[in-house]
Amino acid sequence: MVVGFFSDDGSALYAALLVSCGLACVDRGMTVIEGAEIGRPSLEPSIKDSAAIRTELVAALIAARADESRDVAFAAPLDLLHDCSVAAHLDVAVVSGGDPMQARRAERAAGYAAVGRMVPEAGRPEPDRPVSGRPWTLQFGPWRRPVRAARYRTWRQGRGALPAARTLPVEIPLPGRSVKAAMERGLPTLEALRIGILLAATLEVAASDPDATTIEPATMADLMFPASHPTDQALAERLTGLADRLEDIERTLADEHGPSSLFPRGWTRQRRRDGRPSRTGVAGWAQEVRPGSDVSACGR
Repeated sequence: MVVGFFSDDGSALYAALLVSCGLACVDRGMTVIEGAEIGRPSLEPSIKDSAAIRTELVAALIAARADESRDVAFAAPLDLLHDCSVAAHLDVAVVSGGDPMQARRAERAAGYAAVGRMVPEAGRPEPDRPVSGRPWTLQFGPWRRPVRAARYRTWRQGRGALPAARTLPVEIPLPGRSVKAAMERGLPTLEALRIGILLAATLEVAASDPDATTIEPATMADLMFPASHPTDQALAERLTGLADRLEDIERTLADEHGPSSLFPRGWTRQRRRDGRPSRTGVAGWAQEVRPGSDVSACGR
């Protein structure tokens, strides 16, 4: 799975790190390619330097995708959402903003990408086809906001808005300084791991159906018990592994915070007609790659 996270603040990189930590819980490695320092062509670095960094970023993305043993997260400014050389290597594109102004900027960029247009001030020709498909919007909100209410609000927005504004049914709590410090030390909190697992599972579903307009719990449940197609079976195994780890973490958190799953705990396990257990809700460490520098392990 290769996911592009795009924002003009730190929300894209933070989301990428959350997913990498969530996947690490099920022994899946993720390479995180960070391109935040590229800036806009009209600002520092210079246009020449910016073009060189773009080339290195794309090369790093291609090399990372070639390693089929690892997932890949590409965290970069919104400007690169409209770059065909980047979009060609992504399975899913996600935009985000950590505050209302940045969120509106991200949604605007997603709208242009969905119809195959450039953001006007980027100053490059429009491509001939939609770029990065239709990006998903990832919402950020305060810690401890009731996530069930946020989920239903998110789904209503996703159904009622233009296709470009389709929204992932996961809201990322804004991290405080202690949470950021723990992530920087490679010691994410259990709550951060929970969100990371939910986001990873949601992105797995998004990658499996590029034309989906929403992601529902029932859809996830169906994907966890697929037909005989090998691709579907592989996805089911990945989702099942994430769901099992999520249950472990939520049991640990239950005494501290009470049930707070994105999907109600009553939906976690049910019985199929054939008597087998079923699930109806799932929404090492990352390697960070910067052009011109060596790969370093994050979280070790």
